Amino acid sequence: MSNKYLQRLRDYVGGQRLTLSGEIIICSKQNTQLLQITADESKTVDKILNALQQQFPFLKLEKKTNVVEITVKLFAYKKFMADEQFLEHLRGALAAAVNSINESETLTARVTANGLLLNSNLQQKFIFLSKASMVEYKVTETISVTGLSEVTMHRLQVYSIAIVFTALIIYNLYVLYAYIPDHNPNRLLTKIVNI
Repeated sequence: MSNKYLQRLRDYVGGQRLTLSGEIIICSKQNTQLLQITADESKTVDKILNALQQQFPFLKLEKKTNVVEITVKLFAYKKFMADEQFLEHLRGALAAAVNSINESETLTARVTANGLLLNSNLQQKFIFLSKASMVEYKVTETISVTGLSEVTMHRLQVYSIAIVFTALIIYNLYVLYAYIPDHNPNRLLTKIVNI
């Protein structure tokens, strides 16, 4: 439980900002047929989506079942994260998901996604595509960022707020112990409550 919150804190203070839009399309292996999915296949799809959500909690996943296909939308808008190898980790997770779905005798999956990854000195546009069970990504454009980037400014804001908050706590503890003759917080709280 605490690891989950620590990871969220790391992601919030993280050194990269992600914008991503894409989808995983699950359909019948024969494109001319309507989608007929069994309960086991549906559980497998839900299990895969839960694993993706746990691995990438900053991604918004939305599953929509249609007559011909199941579409899972992947979305993130200006989400901060700490994973320096995010593109490779996402590629591996998507490849595992596509492989699991393609192992079914009746279903096939494909992935399309594109986005923007910004860190303190680079801005990268990328695209994810799949063919059969292979998922790959390609960085289509890389731009060098000069000056203070949005990622650096975000980190400065978070650290400044943390420093101010810590200073306020230390100041309040100093006032509590230096200027109150009793020095016992329990008695002080009892006096305040009884007033």
